[in-house]
Amino acid sequence: MRIMIYNIAYGTGNPGTSFGRVFTSHRYLRSGRKNIDLIAGFAQKCRADLVGLIEADLGSFRTGGEDQVQYLADTLKMTPASAVKYNAGVLVNHTPIISKQANALLSKEPGKLKKHYMPAGFKRMALEVEFADFHVVLVHLALSRQVRQMQLDFLGEELENRKNLIIGGDFNTFNGEKELAHFKKRLHLKNPNTIGQFTYPSWRPLRQLDYLLFSKDIEVTGFSIPDFRASDHLPVIADFEIKK
Repeated sequence: MRIMIYNIAYGTGNPGTSFGRVFTSHRYLRSGRKNIDLIAGFAQKCRADLVGLIEADLGSFRTGGEDQVQYLADTLKMTPASAVKYNAGVLVNHTPIISKQANALLSKEPGKLKKHYMPAGFKRMALEVEFADFHVVLVHLALSRQVRQMQLDFLGEELENRKNLIIGGDFNTFNGEKELAHFKKRLHLKNPNTIGQFTYPSWRPLRQLDYLLFSKDIEVTGFSIPDFRASDHLPVIADFEIKK
């Protein structure tokens, strides 16, 4: 099977430079379908069986009310599982735009959705989808290293008994992969990005923020970080097989 995870930045595109990011910040208030169509075409070309979306819009006024997750699912003929990435019941869930900001997993076969609410941070929801032979968990961790560590400790305890686990998303590891050492050891995870290829920013990658981590019993048969720039992040793609 092939899985792709991608921080799509709510379809706001690629500013091209850090300077451009500042002077095109208005794009976060309005995004059309152009970049979403580019992402759909890329996913089709990659023939991904699973597509993990970080920073997707479920239909705020930024997108004119269009649900990016459902649109991509319909285009790719896949089943969506999504959830707003903030803590259930808090004020931000009733705030325009923010209340529609989500993570999602698209799959060819439906799975069982579960939400994990981490104890700290603004972005608290980790999305888990259980399939017959494996689990996929999507995360978008905090910008603060101290909070990230609290979130990782929580997820380590929450997911400790999972078998055939895939964890992907934007980990915001600004201090490098060493931040994940304890988390990976606790859950027996491996990172197929063995050469430490960077994912952010897409126009001049300087950091590895985006990961696909696999349980040791899952065989990873292929890995790539394509130079596809429909966002300020690069996508991460891996082929894997579940060992019987």
